[in-house]
Amino acid sequence: ELQEILVGKDFHDWERLKRNTVYEGEYHADHPNIQMFWEVFDELTENQKKAFLWFVSGFEQVPVLGLDNIKMTIKVKHTENLSNDQFYPESHTCFSHLELPLYSTREIMQSKLTEALSNNRIINTLV
Repeated sequence: ELQEILVGKDFHDWERLKRNTVYEGEYHADHPNIQMFWEVFDELTENQKKAFLWFVSGFEQVPVLGLDNIKMTIKVKHTENLSNDQFYPESHTCFSHLELPLYSTREIMQSKLTEALSNNRIINTLV
């Protein structure tokens, strides 16, 4: 119990993260890009999902009070008339915000997201 208080929980209720997610701008729960995102997310390994939690929130473990305390916000990443497919997702861990480009295909989204997670850093650059 003491370890759980100090470092957080190791149990991850990913469905709760989905339910607690808020969308901004043109994104909403039924937006095709958001549907595609959750499909890609569901196919991530458990370790990749944990890396995603760190990527978006700065938490390596679930906070003591659970995923209810992480309110992830997803909004469109604006790319200034450049191809969205060139950009990686960007996060702002202080606010648990994810800026997600409007990718043209599921494969591109999966590639960009998993590459961002495997590099274990916040990426905001062109390829």
